[in-house]
Amino acid sequence: MGVFDQFDETRVIPILIVNWRLNERWSLVNPLPAGPVGPAGLELDDRFDNGSRLGLGAAYRSLKFRLSETGSVPGGVGEQRGVPVFLRWTANLSRQASVVLYAGAIVGGGLRVEDSDSNKVREECFDPAPLLGATFRMRF
Repeated sequence: MGVFDQFDETRVIPILIVNWRLNERWSLVNPLPAGPVGPAGLELDDRFDNGSRLGLGAAYRSLKFRLSETGSVPGGVGEQRGVPVFLRWTANLSRQASVVLYAGAIVGGGLRVEDSDSNKVREECFDPAPLLGATFRMRF
């Protein structure tokens, strides 16, 4: 369970830690570590004979931030939320090196602005936003 003390509230979020090996190739895991922006999400992972892996995952994300004292909503709070849905491919280049490629979209996204008294000023949904990423990992 995660307890997050934010600007105007304390959130208690259950965090389900999953590492379930369904069979020799397939597993259901948490793709991302639990942290201050939310729980870890879920990913269905397929392990191929050559050591490469393919995963399909999603996670809910919500990030609150304080607005500037000199902006249009002085001392207000902004919140960005959405569900990143992604496809991940991991390839082992050698015993010490691997590359991880991500592609997907953030769906169900929205932005919310509240004034300093926690009254909603504006709320907007946004269209799916693409995401791409790559990581190179080296083990010593």
